[in-house]
Amino acid sequence: MKRLLTIIAAISLSISANAQALDIATCREMALKQNKQIAIAEAQTRGAELAVKEAKSNFLPNLSANALYIHNTEELEVSTPDLPIAQGISIPTMGIGIGLNNSFNANISLTQPLYTGGRIISGTKMAELGSEIYTINEQRQKDEVIIECDQAYWNCIMAIELAKVATKYKETLTSLLNDVSKAEKVGMKSKNDLLKIQVKLNEATLNEHRARNGIKVARMNLCRIIGLDLNCDITLTEGIEDHEVPDIRGNYLFNEIPEIAILHKRIDLQKESMRFTRSNFLPSAAAMVGYGYTNALTLKGTTPLTQTLLPEKERLINGASMSAFATLKIPIFHWGEGRNKIKQAKEEIKIAELELEHANDLINLNIQIALNRIDEALQLKNMSKSALTQAEENLRVSTNQYKAGMESLSDLLEAQTAWQKGYNDYICSCIEEQLAHLNYLKVTGQLWTKEY
Repeated sequence: MKRLLTIIAAISLSISANAQALDIATCREMALKQNKQIAIAEAQTRGAELAVKEAKSNFLPNLSANALYIHNTEELEVSTPDLPIAQGISIPTMGIGIGLNNSFNANISLTQPLYTGGRIISGTKMAELGSEIYTINEQRQKDEVIIECDQAYWNCIMAIELAKVATKYKETLTSLLNDVSKAEKVGMKSKNDLLKIQVKLNEATLNEHRARNGIKVARMNLCRIIGLDLNCDITLTEGIEDHEVPDIRGNYLFNEIPEIAILHKRIDLQKESMRFTRSNFLPSAAAMVGYGYTNALTLKGTTPLTQTLLPEKERLINGASMSAFATLKIPIFHWGEGRNKIKQAKEEIKIAELELEHANDLINLNIQIALNRIDEALQLKNMSKSALTQAEENLRVSTNQYKAGMESLSDLLEAQTAWQKGYNDYICSCIEEQLAHLNYLKVTGQLWTKEY
């Protein structure tokens, strides 16, 4: 039996040694790498960056080539009337056949926009603003993942700490039960005291079991977020006392808060959209240079006196040519279409500005709420710590007095219960302080500007 217990203990230590040790920074990194929403946001950002390159390419000349080939075995036949050339002399009727079979044309052209009313410039700026919005949105998505990861991490820490308290409380009751059981056998304690302790011990056993189940659920949730198998064996290297509270004293820039930054970019985007709309109703000019080669048209004809004017296989058009020309387009009248579109774009700008004003008020309110939450969490932590110290001292005094026969068992059990509650409250207050500071960093945009 002793050997069996030794083997079981060795296996348990081996499993524990193979457990994956994680700190909060590692969990954040793993969560950011495996999150599907972040992968989507990163792909959108890359797409927006490519859109910027595409928009800038419109400043450059456009080089294109095309070719045409015709296969047509039928000929177009035309008859000409008698053509008089002198008194009593005329060219008799002649039949002409025009053939297109095996005709082809190939050319290459270079087109350069000269003036587009600012359309290309506005289009490029719109693409750049769109790329910046996607970049900010990607960082905002990372904030959400970090918040979710940290909450899961600290919930797991809280579950572990609460389980430790439950175990310690159970061990205290077990020790008390053993002492009272011995005293009851020699008649120094009543059977009623023994039963009271047994009831409390049963409750403590159930609470310990629930606390350990809470650890399993909390670990599975953390594994889900960081991309591990739900049943993966992990250990957390940081605890309540090991991890410092995030610093909130650093100054933050209000306009760099993600929600505010995006709204500013949207206002700029609407302004560029209005310029782009206006450019569609301004003059535009372009220049083009082309070079081509054409081989087409066969011509043959017959008269009563002659057989063939041109050989059947000789091409009427056969040669290369170069051309250059410029175009100018001036919109004149469109029944107020341009004016109405510009007015519509101005209304969109007003809407974006009103949304920004609304967001400013809301963000300021959320910042104050976050500060209040930090203040309340700190007060709660200090009160819980003081209450725990008092509960520990009260438990020590009650235990000594009970052993000396100066206090009832009910008072001792009440002191033990108060100690457990005080310890649980202190643990919860420490976790709330961490999450309150984290929430403040998110609301003020400091998670967004921090590298993870």
